[in-house]
Amino acid sequence: MTYAYIIKEVIFVNDSPHLKSNRVRQLAPILILAPAAVAAVLMLAACLAQYDGPAANYFSRGAALPALATAFAILSAVAGTVIAFRFPRSAFQTDHIPAPFASAASAAGFLLCAIFLTATAARTGFKWYHAVTLLLLLLSVAYFSLRACDRFTEALRDLTVLLGITPVFGLVFLCAIHYFDKTVEMNAPVKVLTLLGLLTALVTVTSGIRYLLGTTLPRVFLMLSAWTVAAGSLSIFAVPVLFLKGAFTKTAYLASFFIILGCTVASSIRIVFLIRNANSSGEEEPQS
Repeated sequence: MTYAYIIKEVIFVNDSPHLKSNRVRQLAPILILAPAAVAAVLMLAACLAQYDGPAANYFSRGAALPALATAFAILSAVAGTVIAFRFPRSAFQTDHIPAPFASAASAAGFLLCAIFLTATAARTGFKWYHAVTLLLLLLSVAYFSLRACDRFTEALRDLTVLLGITPVFGLVFLCAIHYFDKTVEMNAPVKVLTLLGLLTALVTVTSGIRYLLGTTLPRVFLMLSAWTVAAGSLSIFAVPVLFLKGAFTKTAYLASFFIILGCTVASSIRIVFLIRNANSSGEEEPQS
């Protein structure tokens, strides 16, 4: 079964504007996850063979692999966007977030980030924004732990909603730490990929809070989850490999990598559950 065949089945299924076939829904996640996996492998190869660090922190001039990886990541994001809006809004459950157990991956990512950020701050000098970020990260672990279990989420809904703002602000602080880091060039690949991964995780986490408020936009959530996977695919192998080979040594970026990894894993799981459990027999609604 070729990728082109899956595209034909998913994007051009019959004359229907929706994904009605169960077989098609089983194939649809492949359109998102397969190019993301290819992007991850290509970026891994680029970091192993075409990265000039630690002296330059850039890829070699004329390197083709990073561009190819980016192209596949874009393909993954576009596929997720198209597939999300092939469904009617009523196809998705809106009473709880899909695959709540996937939040455990996010919780682990935020916890590891807090640990590595603490180690970084202890070595470079503890600043006030480190303290605020660490507090937000630890509260975020509590939030995702609650989301991982529907029973606790329902029993402590008000507390969970309140805690929901902590990962949002925690990610904002992390983005600011990296953005204003003058020791790494603004257009250095590691900085760009880290910021991209954190920002897509930020919008997806924010969208996920809407499930608690009863105002969820499930198709938008699916689209943003695909964006998170696409952006994360460019970092999940690349960043740790650069550290392991000694080409990049700023541990604050390694700390953020764990969040990107956790959110990428969680979003990948939710993409599969969202699409395969969708009921596309409903009527289209004007809102997304």
